[in-house]
Amino acid sequence: MTEPRLDLDRRVLAGGLTGALVGIGASAMGGASVGAWLTVASLLAALFALHRLGRQGPDAPLSFGGPQGRTSNASSPR
Repeated sequence: MTEPRLDLDRRVLAGGLTGALVGIGASAMGGASVGAWLTVASLLAALFALHRLGRQGPDAPLSFGGPQGRTSNASSPR
């Protein structure tokens, strides 16, 4: 997928999880009704974003600057 969509999904995931924490805090402080709705809505947004991130497939492999084409040391002679 495209990079802007990936960034948007990551921001929605972060916002949803932050909103869930704020909703839990609001419920604990006495605003149970508002906090409950905020928590549920935020968790639904986070689940939606997580689903979209999962549907985009795996990320590109990380390169740590090691030798190219070598994946492990298990087959190297000692």
